[in-house]
Amino acid sequence: MLHNFSYDMLGNLKRQWRAFRGGKPGHRFVDRHDRVKQSRKTQSWARRLIEPVVGIILLAIGVVMTFLPGPGILFYFAGAGLLAGESRVLARGLDWSERKLRRIFRWTKRWWKRASLIAKLAVIFLAVCAGSGFCYAAYRIFLAK
Repeated sequence: MLHNFSYDMLGNLKRQWRAFRGGKPGHRFVDRHDRVKQSRKTQSWARRLIEPVVGIILLAIGVVMTFLPGPGILFYFAGAGLLAGESRVLARGLDWSERKLRRIFRWTKRWWKRASLIAKLAVIFLAVCAGSGFCYAAYRIFLAK
């Protein structure tokens, strides 16, 4: 019984991910919100409760991991993505953010391709310095007494 439930849940997550990934950028979260609202009509109350609770837990993990070295931003996106199924306003905000981030990434990619070797090395050096400084600050704040 539990095996079938977990297998069905995994299959459902895969279908949801494929539908999300195949969506038009800048409209994915609102489309997902609409799909979630449509499927909620046939789901049990327990299933309707699980997704928002998991989203809130993932956001909380993201907040904790913001202050610790780790992939905190991934937890922010995962939690916000789950909660976007419940809130059309949040879904619109995430679609707006996706469009802006895609524009920034395209600009960065064009700049990187045109940049000289010295400019690329300077950016890498500054990123390493910033990362080292962040790690040292986290060490001093959380581990060194």
